[in-house]
Amino acid sequence: FGLAFRLAAPLLVLNLLFYTALTILGRAVPQMNVFLVSLPLQVGLGLLGMGLVLPYVASFLGRFSGELRGEFFGILRLMGG
Repeated sequence: FGLAFRLAAPLLVLNLLFYTALTILGRAVPQMNVFLVSLPLQVGLGLLGMGLVLPYVASFLGRFSGELRGEFFGILRLMGG
């Protein structure tokens, strides 16, 4: 759970800021249909956020898999006697 939360945290914060800004915009300009504007913006922001976060996620997963490999071989050594 902790690993999944650390991987998803940047995009969760980005979504929180997006919806907060969209709420403020909806209150400031009541004539605008927020639902029609939010869908394309959300898709674009999600793709942009994934593009920005993906290199960090890749390096994080690389380090994590290296640590996991060492633990896996340690368990196999313990099982082998």
